[in-house]
Amino acid sequence: MDVLTDVLATTRTGQAGSVQTVPRGPWAMEINDPDRTGFHVVLEGTAVIWETDRPQHVIRLSPGDIVLSPAGKGHVIADAPARHRAAADPGHAAASDAVLLCGWFEHGAATVHPLLAALPPLLVVPAQRGRRRDLAAAVDLLATETATRRPGSDAVVARLVEILLVLAVRAWMDGQAGDASCPPWLTGLRDPVTHRALQALHDEPSRPWTVQTLADHLQVSRPTLARRFADHLGEGPMSYLTRWRMTLAAQHLRDTDTPIETIAHQTGYTSPYAFSKAFTRAHGQAPTHFRRTTRNHPAPTTSGRYGPDAVQDPHRLCD
Repeated sequence: MDVLTDVLATTRTGQAGSVQTVPRGPWAMEINDPDRTGFHVVLEGTAVIWETDRPQHVIRLSPGDIVLSPAGKGHVIADAPARHRAAADPGHAAASDAVLLCGWFEHGAATVHPLLAALPPLLVVPAQRGRRRDLAAAVDLLATETATRRPGSDAVVARLVEILLVLAVRAWMDGQAGDASCPPWLTGLRDPVTHRALQALHDEPSRPWTVQTLADHLQVSRPTLARRFADHLGEGPMSYLTRWRMTLAAQHLRDTDTPIETIAHQTGYTSPYAFSKAFTRAHGQAPTHFRRTTRNHPAPTTSGRYGPDAVQDPHRLCD
């Protein structure tokens, strides 16, 4: 599995979902959800979006535009900027009415991968750049599935959400080629040495890697590997490997009944004690306690979530 897909699949902690909503002007949706990676697609009409704490930085959206919120940063999507709210009767059709496709998957604020954290808080894929054949097909399929809700839709929607997220991030990255402002983590995925190193660590996380054995595997010198990895990712290969192993371990503990001794072996530890010590250092609690608390965690509320329930009185956002 490639690194980007692996990151999205492994950090997901709950069911992915998607809905269509047709808000009537004036309208606004305020989303503040650090436990979810989410997105909005403007299927029809227009909209604007801004980060909750930066209302002066308004992004205008047209049909086909896609916006991702990779780390769940608080934001507002609406028919018009808060400072220019047009007077209109709620519930009546207006020129600013839109059809939105919104989706998400839960990741948990504590499990945000550095790759997701490196992306902009609001990542915009404009229609003219993002509506490539593969991405357009994913959007169309997801829109159809959310509109019809046939048997098996939950499973289909979950897969399509993951596909759309991967394709949207890929389209955005392609548009950043040559841009000096592109985050180092993303340039690392383009750097041949760093990308191959990441792929090797993701392919075999339980292997007893050292910087030297990884360099030998890639057929590059140890200093070259260490320098390129640090330049792009801001940490060394072994530091990243430990982080990734702990992410995998958290997934196994949360989603399976696999014995802790087996999880320790799967993540490269020779003893449950060494694994437990590393896991506690990374997550602040022992593996057994983590498994118990994540299994018994109460269902999240719908407040501040994606979808029709998030539509609010837009005049409240003008304060």
